[in-house]
Amino acid sequence: MKFNRMLAALALSLALVLTAVPAAQAGVQEDLQAAVSKLSADQQAALLLLLNSVGGEAAPAAAGGSPEDQARAAVQAFAAKGAEGDIDGMLALFSDDFEHYEYGDKAGLKEFLSEAADMGYLEEMEVILDDAEFEVDGDTLTVYPVELEGLFGSLTFEYIFKNEGGTWKIVEFDASGL
Repeated sequence: MKFNRMLAALALSLALVLTAVPAAQAGVQEDLQAAVSKLSADQQAALLLLLNSVGGEAAPAAAGGSPEDQARAAVQAFAAKGAEGDIDGMLALFSDDFEHYEYGDKAGLKEFLSEAADMGYLEEMEVILDDAEFEVDGDTLTVYPVELEGLFGSLTFEYIFKNEGGTWKIVEFDASGL
């Protein structure tokens, strides 16, 4: 619990500093990003989640410089937000251009996630990225396989991200094991 309070304080401080630092002081941002990049992937994901919860646009910068780190943090934040029942937090990780063969658009995904949350399927969700491969192709990034485990069982996901103004957003996913 003490670690969570310390990380929350760090996240709030970073969010305030990163959003307030003028471009002329980019060196300060680079120093902060370097410090955050020394955190483990799980710590970076927790930091991203906390920054998103305080509404900071600095979250992508704080999550680590590489697209892979940002995608890893987003997938972990997706599961953490789901376990909390925070549907809007989950949807914040998705592009407005999100499309899915079954759910349609982001509004359809929201309906599906809300139903899943009502049935308790999002509780205790865990992400396993041990075997995940990250492939960057320009402004597109694919992550596969991502294992999600929870009360629903186990599913294998492929996530496709698109870089939207420096933030990697989920534009598509496919799940197997349903």
